[in-house]
Amino acid sequence: AQAVFAQISRGKQAVASLLGGRRARACPMADDELQEVRDNFYVGNFQKALQLCESTSASNDVAQSELDATLARCCLAIPLFDRLKAMQNSECPGQQAAALMAVIMKSRNEQQKAAAKEKLATLASQSHDMSCSMLSAICLGMDGSYKEAVQQTKAHPTMEMQALCVFMCLSCNQVAMAERQLAEMAGNNDDSAVFRLAT
Repeated sequence: AQAVFAQISRGKQAVASLLGGRRARACPMADDELQEVRDNFYVGNFQKALQLCESTSASNDVAQSELDATLARCCLAIPLFDRLKAMQNSECPGQQAAALMAVIMKSRNEQQKAAAKEKLATLASQSHDMSCSMLSAICLGMDGSYKEAVQQTKAHPTMEMQALCVFMCLSCNQVAMAERQLAEMAGNNDDSAVFRLAT
């Protein structure tokens, strides 16, 4: 289900994955140095994105954190559950979140799933990490809590979170809200895969 975006790009039914106040301009997640990684991930080319994550040297801690989190989300989408299990105690919150999402997706034990959802929500609120917030919003959307999911996307004004917000609005038939969000995204990085996915 982290591959909510990927499921859309493959034409699959998403398992899903207010607006108001001042317009927030989208910010890039880190730098353009990771654009190729993001684009491959969001078009569903997870193996290539995984290879790029493993071979790219990030120029700073923020970019490295995004790279590590994207690697974990690739493992979630492929799926590579053994690698995700090893990320449960990672120092990178995005990797921890992906490991929790794997439990939510894979476990048949409802108590275990509920505990993982609670841990994911706590991790998102305490770490203020974009990947954690994204996975938490997807989890809320999967449960049908679209209003809360949209609010969660507002924590980080990145293109990725704005695209997720568009998807959440469409999932609950709020087309006008989705169109407003898409209009806010326009002009920031219209060539990016995530913008094209949102349109």
